[in-house]
Amino acid sequence: MRLALLTLVALAAGRAAAGEPNDYVHMPIVEEGESEIEWKAGHQRLPQHDGSASAEAIGLGTSPVAGWFTEIYTKYAKTPGQGTAFDAVEWENLFQLTQTGRWPVDVGVLLEVEHPANHAEGIQVTAGPLLQYVSGRLQSNLNVLLQQNHGATEDLPSELHVQAQLRWYGDGRCDVGAQLFGETRQWNHPGPLSHQTLTLGPALFGKLHLGQRQTLQWNAALLGGVGAASPPVTVRMQAELEF
Repeated sequence: MRLALLTLVALAAGRAAAGEPNDYVHMPIVEEGESEIEWKAGHQRLPQHDGSASAEAIGLGTSPVAGWFTEIYTKYAKTPGQGTAFDAVEWENLFQLTQTGRWPVDVGVLLEVEHPANHAEGIQVTAGPLLQYVSGRLQSNLNVLLQQNHGATEDLPSELHVQAQLRWYGDGRCDVGAQLFGETRQWNHPGPLSHQTLTLGPALFGKLHLGQRQTLQWNAALLGGVGAASPPVTVRMQAELEF
């Protein structure tokens, strides 16, 4: 219950900076032997009437051993005044640390290594804990991730990313909930609130069984910005073909 309350606090009162338009909430659970093809996309209006931005990624992942899921993404982005272009290659690794449902909170660890198309950004590494709590039909998730750029020639601060999610399970075909995405611009010196932003809003979740071991899982959210520095509107979605 404490994790659910912490997630509610993050959803209601967090002050952070919005991340990429296609960010999604990572889950700490690994299904051994499962593979997937994943697509995620997002579009957002930028603050201060600076236009709009979009991001998209396609990934292929698998669980080679118990407790470990690994995935490779190709990422694309569109910024104001520019067309869609290749943005980065990302290697994502999820490690499940606890047996599902054995303890009050399921715990995992995320490790992402990204090679941006802009070599001045160096190599971007994101890592941190993933927490999940389930009570009856309510599932709550809270992730805290530290992101750093190594070998960059640009001055890029370390960032602390926060992800939070609530999901109320109905029949599983279309569930309701809420999501939050954010980051502090510099985790150890966050600065004034006017320089920090947050996006949060309602979300839908679904799962469609396609036969045998194949399923299609999806989620989508309409996020609003909190504060003048936040993107006013973000629309994002994610779909996974699991087999």
